[in-house]
Amino acid sequence: MAGRGSNKPQILQARVIELSAQGASGRRIAAELRIHRSTVARILAGPEARGIALEARERARRMVEKADAALHRSLDRGSSRTAIAVLRGAGVFESRAEAIARHHYRDAERAQANLEELERKSRESAAGKFGRAPGLGEDRESERLDRLAIAERERAANPQPKESPPFDPYAFAVRSRLRRHR
Repeated sequence: MAGRGSNKPQILQARVIELSAQGASGRRIAAELRIHRSTVARILAGPEARGIALEARERARRMVEKADAALHRSLDRGSSRTAIAVLRGAGVFESRAEAIARHHYRDAERAQANLEELERKSRESAAGKFGRAPGLGEDRESERLDRLAIAERERAANPQPKESPPFDPYAFAVRSRLRRHR
């Protein structure tokens, strides 16, 4: 390796460059390969990594040019599938089924919002008529605490017999030694 690169093994350098090309951050690469972040930065700043990055960009540019040319040829032939795919990708076109599903989803959201509003109004109405509305936040907490207190009283009134733990010879030996040293 010449220049500013790294003195790390080439297989490690190749892995760093590969993970970087896949979009991994320097921190994630360092953690995954268990090397320091500055080592990752040094490898990625080296001439090999820069050459590979330039090569990948050039390949991607050529692929985009080919895809663009193929798209134009397909559209020139009058392919409706290609046109629809392009419009969908641009977010301009949706099928009838997609539109129906979207409208049903919006209707369901509106119905849920209306239901929540009705519940809120009925709680407020109940609070005005009866002095307290069941299910409001503060009352829920007090009801929960009441339930816990009742359960604790029942447990205290009906204690469960404790099971004796299994015999542990090591613990027995330790306890007997402690008794001797008192």
